Amino acid sequence: EAGAEAEGGDEDASGIRWVDNTEAARNHERAEAIAARDALSEAEDKVREINAEIGRLETADKKDYGPEDEFFKLADQCFKAEVAQYVYEVCPFASAKQDHTSLGTFEGWQEGYRKMEFKHGQHCWNGPSRSMTITLKCGAEEALSNVNEPSTCTYTADLTTPAACGDAAAAVDVAAQPTAPPPPHDRQC
Repeated sequence: EAGAEAEGGDEDASGIRWVDNTEAARNHERAEAIAARDALSEAEDKVREINAEIGRLETADKKDYGPEDEFFKLADQCFKAEVAQYVYEVCPFASAKQDHTSLGTFEGWQEGYRKMEFKHGQHCWNGPSRSMTITLKCGAEEALSNVNEPSTCTYTADLTTPAACGDAAAAVDVAAQPTAPPPPHDRQC
């Protein structure tokens, strides 16, 4: 019996010898539990990533990218222009800024789909909140240009893009033009 105890085992009342493996079992359970917690944490991270992507896509789906979604390709892009000592950056459907100063977030369209309106930018000292209006122009290359501040803290610029050359953009241009009244009908009664 002394030999059995020296080897870490005991005999129970029926004479069966057993070895205390509680610590080994605990370590094994701990390793399995750690692996399970790691797998759970990884799965939860993936679920959060997928839910974030679903939210981003649902938000993107609610935005107005034009009558035929022709301006969708401008989403998730940003365009820069350097004017004097400032760098202007416009991210269509998101934000506009002058260096690190917010000129506003995208609020919607003006004049059909010819102008993008950015509002509620950083408040001007002794003035209004900054805002920016972007006029879309048809062109082969995408570029931000003609950045101006026509009045205090109100900015304008042109964004040239092939997306503004499509049928829907042309229809908006035609719709914006004044039209002559239709010719009178010669009816014979």
